[in-house]
Amino acid sequence: MLHAGVALQSGLVGGLQLWDVREGPTPILKSPAKWGHTGHAALDARHGIARQLFCVDVHPARPNVCATGSTGGTVALWDLRFDSAPMAWGPVEGAAGDVWEVRAALLFSWHVVA
Repeated sequence: MLHAGVALQSGLVGGLQLWDVREGPTPILKSPAKWGHTGHAALDARHGIARQLFCVDVHPARPNVCATGSTGGTVALWDLRFDSAPMAWGPVEGAAGDVWEVRAALLFSWHVVA
């Protein structure tokens, strides 16, 4: 939860959606489709809908920044204002499979658990 009444969700076919329960039954912001399902547009274009986001974590000191983990060992950093495409990496070197958990730590360091 970003703050009271606001939540971040991975979309059913990928991407991120920002919801505000006070605004009704539609997301208030969505990541553009051109950024791909997971924020790694090149890999998403090659592999299609099989690539999915598995986890998301919002930075505790910067609520507009989050990290995601996805299929094939890829991770991405998103700016939830959706002004620019996410920074995406992957597959993560040494990752044996999908990324099921990312955890934000203070001071902008990100820890990936694959």
